[in-house]
Amino acid sequence: MGTIRFTTALLAIAAATSCAPNPTQAEGLTGASSRSTGETTHVYVTQGGWGELLLSETRKNDLLRFELHSNSSGYECRMSGTTNRSLQSTHVDPAPGTSHCPLTMHRTERGIELDTSTPDACAAYCGHNGSFKGLYLSVDPMCTEGSIQKTLERAGTGKGQLGTIRTMTERCVETLPYSSVAALRLELAAAHDREGDQANCLAALSPYAADVAKSNDELTQGMAGAAAEEITGIMDVVRKMMDRCERKLPPGSVGR
Repeated sequence: MGTIRFTTALLAIAAATSCAPNPTQAEGLTGASSRSTGETTHVYVTQGGWGELLLSETRKNDLLRFELHSNSSGYECRMSGTTNRSLQSTHVDPAPGTSHCPLTMHRTERGIELDTSTPDACAAYCGHNGSFKGLYLSVDPMCTEGSIQKTLERAGTGKGQLGTIRTMTERCVETLPYSSVAALRLELAAAHDREGDQANCLAALSPYAADVAKSNDELTQGMAGAAAEEITGIMDVVRKMMDRCERKLPPGSVGR
């Protein structure tokens, strides 16, 4: 999977609030990949961005090449292979010491459902407790990793930036992981802040209102170390941005 980086404007805000995110927080924001192994690659991503399926055209017109990568609860699954256009005949490339993995694909109105009739046979492709089963949604071309990054960079801080970021936030959040959604919402809040619209600056971050009120221990209860560090780092930036918006509200306005 690819990465979405914080833009210069967002890094400046973090620095101004004495809370610059570290490199893993600023650059480790995962989105849908746009890489291609054939003439055309179709990208499918799970809700929340934990799994990605790439289907690529091949020189054999009746076959598609697939690459599957998922990361659930910190455990990864990786497999690749071929399938026909109807997705009725899927072959997983064997890995050393593995048995046949009967992966199944089924098209739905929103994407492709992945499953297997014998999970144990596919376990060798995944880490302990790793999972790949689920619905992989068709990704809006605007919402691939490369497109998001380029759009953010083109938007800059000029006219029309606010509408561009708002559109991306509305269209892309479903297939992005938590950290990438937070990055886009922070971008939107920052754009409102630059326009002097503090009410909408706060509104952009309203999904985190309950979380920012919690302590770091409450936020990360039951989480592994890396995941806990990511969440606390993101929430620290969100708190600083919300405080910035509230300080600049007109007298008598209602904040959080």
